[in-house]
Amino acid sequence: MAVANSRHFELERDLLAHQDAAGVESRIPAHSEILAVDGGSTFETDPGIAPGVDCGAGAELSRQLAADSTLSLQDYAVLVALTDRDDERLRAYELAAAIGWDKTRLSHHVKRMIDRDLVKKESCPSDRRGFFIAVTDRGRRALEDAAPAHVDSVRSLFIDLLSRDELAVIARVTERVLANFSDPTPD
Repeated sequence: MAVANSRHFELERDLLAHQDAAGVESRIPAHSEILAVDGGSTFETDPGIAPGVDCGAGAELSRQLAADSTLSLQDYAVLVALTDRDDERLRAYELAAAIGWDKTRLSHHVKRMIDRDLVKKESCPSDRRGFFIAVTDRGRRALEDAAPAHVDSVRSLFIDLLSRDELAVIARVTERVLANFSDPTPD
């Protein structure tokens, strides 16, 4: 499924399986749909939630991720978007739409990630001016190393504090809000 042909997030694709204390499995939104990727402009950085919902959780997630890994929360968001694809690469406009960033922000951040060998640019055979952003082996390893502790942080800071019914409400509201966004198109 190409990001350019989908909503900013496909709610079903990004759900995590969760078992409550009674062992009942429920479907809950992934942290990328609930929590901001930083403590700043929540809606701009994560189209999965409404402005103001962050309440500092993004800053705490960022602090914990930085303490547990070599990645920033923004690095993590980029790498997750890329590794969600079978070919682990996206056009810049697709990646920007997938994580809710504008073109300039993405360009600057990808440059820093290229310098750290987390991602690379690949030529696009169908568009001589365009390119793909692809995850590198080092980027994949960094994400794999960071993911377990990060998922634990998301669960402890947010998911484990809410009931299944509360999580279901968040999923329904998120889906309704996201339904109002148009599909991203190339600039």
